[in-house]
Amino acid sequence: MSLYEKKIKKDSFDYQFYSSLGFPPINIKTTDNLVLRVTFGDMDLIDGLYLSLPLQAEFLSIEDVIKKYVVCNSKKKRLKLKENLSKYPNPDLIDLVDMICDIYRQKKAGKINIRYHINNGKSDVQRNEIVSCHQQIYIADDNITTYKLIDIVLDISNAVDPFYLINEEQKIAMLDDFRQIFILYIMDKLGYFPDPKDITELSTLINEIDKQGLIYHDNIKYCLTPKSDSLLKSIADEAEFYINNYDIYGDVYIKGYKKIMFYTGYGDNLIVPVFLKEGINPYRALFLVALYLGNLDELAFDLGRLFLNETFERIYSSISNSLDEKEIGSDLLSRIIVEGKSKLLERNIREQRIADIRNINKRMSLL
Repeated sequence: MSLYEKKIKKDSFDYQFYSSLGFPPINIKTTDNLVLRVTFGDMDLIDGLYLSLPLQAEFLSIEDVIKKYVVCNSKKKRLKLKENLSKYPNPDLIDLVDMICDIYRQKKAGKINIRYHINNGKSDVQRNEIVSCHQQIYIADDNITTYKLIDIVLDISNAVDPFYLINEEQKIAMLDDFRQIFILYIMDKLGYFPDPKDITELSTLINEIDKQGLIYHDNIKYCLTPKSDSLLKSIADEAEFYINNYDIYGDVYIKGYKKIMFYTGYGDNLIVPVFLKEGINPYRALFLVALYLGNLDELAFDLGRLFLNETFERIYSSISNSLDEKEIGSDLLSRIIVEGKSKLLERNIREQRIADIRNINKRMSLL
């Protein structure tokens, strides 16, 4: 059942009034018409934003359509959009554009979350699902002209604190531990030791690393000890384990609540709920993977950011935005994990067979 089933009864006063405001904004000279309508939560259809789109927009994702044609990627294009909308008899359309632009600014700043629904269609669609999968076909009042409608409902909510799974004391200890690992990482990878005089917090951090026997001073510079070498090796192994065994859950699509599909390009990122179900600390796993992939290397050139909560909040944005086990369903999440492991086993067997064949061919060539 659709979460939103907003309708305007044909031949009603509201229907006639809506038509007088320029909906649907179609070109009667062509049968290729695509219309975008955006409302928020329980907002009436008559109060929402609508505009015509070029037909090629149906091959974009739901979020990309809004960003490209409403938010726009330049002030010049946004002004052009407002100029076009000013020709409609609906005076609210321009204000709605500004409202949607502000919503996406807040989303980018991590202040709010957006959930996407299709009016009279699928609920909780992924932002990267393609428009053509959810557009609906309608016939205009002339009973001849048809148009395609992508009828999007946005649910806006305040962003969840990504650290909600732990208390403040645990958070402080955990982030200090991760900062120490990062300092050792950049010493190993980039070959330099940051000057503790530059940042007050850095001096305390380095003293703690020194106490643990992870670094030593050779009268010229600080160096890594064998203990830290071993630690960094174990961290790399741990990160590879998470990537090899859990990356598959970063794109999970449930077709008809029965068929579970992976790597579709428009599935849900369920890595965090899978981590939690498997008893894995998502904070540590996400940090180590980001570190391993080099996604945090830029912090080496601005170490002050290492001591800002905002830096880690960005790393853990997937914790804020993820569905939890209750929303997914415990039984369904268990099925997803089992099917994912089965797919991984199939892949590993296939890769091992390929490796064995290569080894056999290599040995044969030496005979």
